[in-house]
Formats: sequence, structure tokens, C-alpha cells
Amino acid sequence: MHRVLNVLKSRLFAQKPQIDRRVPAKSTQVPKTGDFVVYHHLKMKVGARTSQELWKWLQKHGWRVENFQNDRRRYTLLPEASYSRLDLAPTSERPMIIRSFLRMK
Repeated sequence: MHRVLNVLKSRLFAQKPQIDRRVPAKSTQVPKTGDFVVYHHLKMKVGARTSQELWKWLQKHGWRVENFQNDRRRYTLLPEASYSRLDLAPTSERPMIIRSFLRMK
């Protein structure tokens, strides 16, 4: 009896099929020296000194390796020393540095 009720309910209320939403892939790719990483409208070149800790922190805060084929977005290119400045800064000061970058246009 329970099955019959479920079939009737599904026919009467015509449930819509579940649509898979596009979820952006998590980027686990570690950038190499000279690659660019992006965040909102910022674009930063990875310096010679690359630490895993900094990359994990940047990734956690939304930075991704730029690997778009036909990218028509407009980015603000940060100075060359930006990556090393973040690398040398203590973890507690990094959000302030990122905020100062975001104010650049």
C-alpha cells in the first residue's frame, strides 16, 4: 500500500529531476616559479621562493593558479616582490597585505 501511495504522489506532484549544478573544481595544482596566481581582480607572479605553507594559505583564501585558455578577464598585475612579501610576512599579517593589494587598481 505504501508503494502505491508513493507512486501516486510522484505522478500527481510531478517531481522535477535533480539537476547537477556546476561546481568549480578544487585546484590542487602547486604553482611553479614564474606562474601566475589570481584572486578576484588581482594577478600575482610566483617568485623564486615558494613555500608549501604559503601556497596552502593562499589556496585556503581563494587564490588559484591561472590556467584559463581564453581568459578575457582584466586583472591588476601586482609588483614582482608581492609574492615574496607575502612569503616573508607572518601569517597574522597576510590578510592586511592582501587588503592593501585589493585597494590597488
